[in-house]
Amino acid sequence: MSCDARTELLRLGRSLIRRKRFAIFGSADWKKNFPSEPGVYAIWDKDTSLPVYVGQTSNIKWRMGDLGRLVNHTFRQKVAKLLNLTSGDEVALSEKMSKRFVSAFIPVTLGRIELEDYLRLRWQHSLYSRLPKRLLRSKRYDWVKS
Repeated sequence: MSCDARTELLRLGRSLIRRKRFAIFGSADWKKNFPSEPGVYAIWDKDTSLPVYVGQTSNIKWRMGDLGRLVNHTFRQKVAKLLNLTSGDEVALSEKMSKRFVSAFIPVTLGRIELEDYLRLRWQHSLYSRLPKRLLRSKRYDWVKS
């Protein structure tokens, strides 16, 4: 990876960390805080201030809507298991998520996957999901320190 690309990933990662964070399901219109454009988003645990999920999408607002449906979002599925709420009680799960997690985003039109990969490697010790094998085998991000 070129020095320019590394510099840009580092800059975007720092920018995402500094972005305003919004409570997930914090209000009836909580999704209005997110734009309908491509980008990368992260979810933090309010208690630990650690990032627990990173994702990229072509429409941030649409993807935030997916957080409300167990069948549509891996993070929601992981949290349901973590909180022992696998019975399908979507309302209770949303309430617990709103108290525990916040999300931030950064619009990114080009290089979303690279930024997501970089952040997943950097934050791998606090994320709820495992890294994909393709990322673990790759030498592309050997420079990333977790």
